[in-house]
Amino acid sequence: MRLKHIENLSGNGEIHDQSGDFVARCRYRLRLYKALIDVAPTHGEGRQTIPGGFETKGTITPEISRDARTPWFIDKISKPLVLHLSERRRLDFLFSDTNGTINANGGIYDG
Repeated sequence: MRLKHIENLSGNGEIHDQSGDFVARCRYRLRLYKALIDVAPTHGEGRQTIPGGFETKGTITPEISRDARTPWFIDKISKPLVLHLSERRRLDFLFSDTNGTINANGGIYDG
């Protein structure tokens, strides 16, 4: 599997929980990739590539004081959240550490 870079996104947004409640304002820096899956050739054909899912990598930083950031992240790690991007799109994600690194399965969708 290979990842093809599609888009870079950065800006100001909002973090909401899965029920839609506001959590915090934030800044985000994201890279969106499309998975490309190489499959074995069949019947003498050359290498084939089929599209896979999307992968989003990056960081999200809440607009809260630096002293309060680590406890805030510890409370939010592994809780499903939704980033509302500045251009009205959304991203479902989890924080994976106290530096704002995210895990996001799937791509960005219209909200």
